[in-house]
Amino acid sequence: MGTEPQAAADTQAVAVWAQYSKERYDAAERRIADFRGWARQLAAAIAVVVGLEAALLGQVGKAGESSPRALALCSVVLLGAVAWQLVLLGKAVRSGYVGCGLLGPERPAVVADHVTTELETRRIIGAYYAKGADQSHELAESLVGGVAGIARRFTATLWLVFAAMVLTAAMHGVSSLARKPMSNSSNSSETAPSQPVAAPGAAMPAADAAKPAASPAPSPFLVTPTPGQTETRAAEPPVVKLTATPTAGQKITEGGGGKAK
Repeated sequence: MGTEPQAAADTQAVAVWAQYSKERYDAAERRIADFRGWARQLAAAIAVVVGLEAALLGQVGKAGESSPRALALCSVVLLGAVAWQLVLLGKAVRSGYVGCGLLGPERPAVVADHVTTELETRRIIGAYYAKGADQSHELAESLVGGVAGIARRFTATLWLVFAAMVLTAAMHGVSSLARKPMSNSSNSSETAPSQPVAAPGAAMPAADAAKPAASPAPSPFLVTPTPGQTETRAAEPPVVKLTATPTAGQKITEGGGGKAK
């Protein structure tokens, strides 16, 4: 009679222990899923920053024309940050997407071969969950440490990117200041009136052409004491032609006396 309550108590204790093992296993699985999600988000953020840095490299090349040393320094800093971030991107991808083997509960078909009593069955199931929870907990701890380390190193690379941006802005300012005096000198040369140089024998400008030309000096032979007398002349009469006669004319016979008949 005393062994039955003891057996019932043992069965209940094993059931509680098995339930606890399963809850710990599920909690470790949720932690692994959360940390893998963080690693994937961190990988996406690193990829976006690398893309922005690729666009910044083009601006660095344009701004560094006036200062080759600053261009070289900025390029080294930016390319070093990109290389470091690519390494961190690979680690984040492995933490978020690459799985590893873990011990979990056995298949039900295998457990069926070892089922004898309720107490033994619960104990076996609890043992599988307990072992799986231990390995899942270790994996979760390694994941959180790896993701935290990647995040810290990625934050350090952002300071390098910030330094590269400051150098780029400085180079832009220097190049703009260098172009400003050149633009002012070109504008002053364009606005200044040009003074044309007349070639030998070329026409005079319009201002000189507007002035009246000086009359040539008269010849000393044409100098007179008075201007001269003004005369009024009549129109010339028309010329009358004498070819037309009113009669045929007189017939003259020349003879001895030379008289006309």
